[in-house]
Amino acid sequence: MINLLSPQKKTVLEQEEKLRLVSALLIIFCLSLLSFVLIMLSVKFYISGELEAQQIVFSQRQLERNRFQSVAQDIDSQNIYLSQIQTFYQENFTRSDILDRISQALPQNTYLTNLNISSVFEAKSNKDIKSEKYLLISLIGFSPTRDIVLKIKDNLEKQERFQEVYFPPSNWVKPDNVEFSVSFEVKIK
Repeated sequence: MINLLSPQKKTVLEQEEKLRLVSALLIIFCLSLLSFVLIMLSVKFYISGELEAQQIVFSQRQLERNRFQSVAQDIDSQNIYLSQIQTFYQENFTRSDILDRISQALPQNTYLTNLNISSVFEAKSNKDIKSEKYLLISLIGFSPTRDIVLKIKDNLEKQERFQEVYFPPSNWVKPDNVEFSVSFEVKIK
């Protein structure tokens, strides 16, 4: 093919062709860059949506955990309350049993003027180094004779659950119209 164009026109045509090539490459580059930006935006929106979903799931689990801890604390407090009630009823049964045994130990013509059952305390035993629970009971009463006080002492000492039965020496001074006092411990099961 014969080219009849002047050299000036040839250079202009070559520059136009180069310009078209550069503009086509520039358009392809811009479209690629735009596609990349759109892909990155879609990835960003997807990740932010997943992140929000995970945050919602996390907050729901946190609420469930808080509810669970609250319920667990309520259950623990109710268990403590129920164990205290059970202990109360067991001790009251023990106390009523003790009062029955004391009334059986008192002969006729004697009566109590004061009865004191103190709180439960713990004492360490030397043998097993275990804690044991006791009630400390103090009685003050009236007896017509010293012999009847001795009978009360024997009756109380015969009770196997009564320990450390103590009659002070002042109980044995008067032979008649004796105001006696006694203290002893009762082991709680």
